[in-house]
Amino acid sequence: MKAILEFNLPEEKHEFDNATQGATMRYLLYKHLEYLRGKLKHGELSDEQYEAYKDCRDNLNQSLLDEKIDVYE
Repeated sequence: MKAILEFNLPEEKHEFDNATQGATMRYLLYKHLEYLRGKLKHGELSDEQYEAYKDCRDNLNQSLLDEKIDVYE
């Protein structure tokens, strides 16, 4: 099976960039989740800091789940 995406450039440059940079965006999301995980697991955080990092990680995870995006695939 083949999939061919076609864009009218330069008018659809934004859409083209979204389509061609998806793997990079997914990787950056993965790296950010791992950063937050590391802070929660190994960081010396106050209770307030821990809750803030946890809230950020949970919010990002939920947003990805809502959009059915799995950065660990």
